Amino acid sequence: MFPFNTVASGGIFTNYSRLPGVLRHASDVRWQEAQRPGWWNLRWHSKEPLFDEPRGGDYTYDFLFRQGREGYVLASTAAELVTKLHDVVAPGHYPVVPLVRVHEMTRQLFEKPEEYSVTALHARINGYGRNLRSVSLYGDDLGEAALVRQVFETSVVTRVQLRQLRQRRDVLSIGKNGGIYFSFDRVECLRDVDMCLRFISSRGYILWSGSPSGASDLSEEVS
Repeated sequence: MFPFNTVASGGIFTNYSRLPGVLRHASDVRWQEAQRPGWWNLRWHSKEPLFDEPRGGDYTYDFLFRQGREGYVLASTAAELVTKLHDVVAPGHYPVVPLVRVHEMTRQLFEKPEEYSVTALHARINGYGRNLRSVSLYGDDLGEAALVRQVFETSVVTRVQLRQLRQRRDVLSIGKNGGIYFSFDRVECLRDVDMCLRFISSRGYILWSGSPSGASDLSEEVS
């Protein structure tokens, strides 16, 4: 069972990746239905410790998995575990991540928030050389701040955090290369993540054709 009150970190991947099919036949991965239909708790029993852990005993690592029509979500207590699972269970088959049009989505949400507002923004800054290369901004609704809009015009947004307007609750942080994280603090959060990803995808902000990914892509914010 994936632990409550944990930040789930991982990514969204396209169905070009081989992992889902391999996972279902992996003897060292146990499946259990999660509290939300369509989501699964996975427990990976590794033969070797993946971190600096005492040797001996059972090394178990928990994941959340969601298979969709065009891709899947895989998250754990650390993004590095998601990369490790791909590397060990499906060696030689690089995960394929979609390209997320984070900058364009941010522009649209600033102009017309609809169901979500932006509460955190990470961006590369253009035009200032090495004196100013990146910026991170936080607030209840960044689109309402004139200063943020000025920054936006000279930047390229690489990651945003989205808040559901109706519930006034932060749902999901998503980066341009598919890296995500969210707070797994209540059963309903998986429903909220489903709705948020459906919103992002239905508006055309996820390009599912994707490209082969390296390990660093899941945790990128600004570069």
